[in-house]
Amino acid sequence: MFEKGNKVGKQFDIIENLKGTDKEQAIANRRKGGKKSQQVQAERRSFQADTEAMLKWAIRTEKVITVDSVMSMADAKGKNITVQAAMILVQIQQALRGNTKSFEIIRDTVGEKPKEQIMIENRNSQLDNIKEQLDDVVIEGVDDVSSSE
Repeated sequence: MFEKGNKVGKQFDIIENLKGTDKEQAIANRRKGGKKSQQVQAERRSFQADTEAMLKWAIRTEKVITVDSVMSMADAKGKNITVQAAMILVQIQQALRGNTKSFEIIRDTVGEKPKEQIMIENRNSQLDNIKEQLDDVVIEGVDDVSSSE
């Protein structure tokens, strides 16, 4: 049913191998899993920190100009800016050329992402409709339910 090298087959094999383990082995396996999880989380944090640091790098080794000192895209040409500023500038240029994905990225980054509207009907009106439908139901052999006290 499961072929060698198949991802599902490997998972099936792992589960089958764990079924016969004793309590000590199960504890050891959980400990290994916990350590691996911590290692992966640390690598993710490291990747995020490295990315944030690299975004602050200058394009060239000379002094970096601040974004506030640039008043137009023409002013930014040839200036030493950060990697992050250069990436944003490229996204803006792409958006100006008609790239809708770049436009969406810029729009979302500045906090103007449109909220997704979900239509939710008034539950009370739904319940009223159901109640009316139930009131109209006639059960054979049962007198008026509301008067049975």
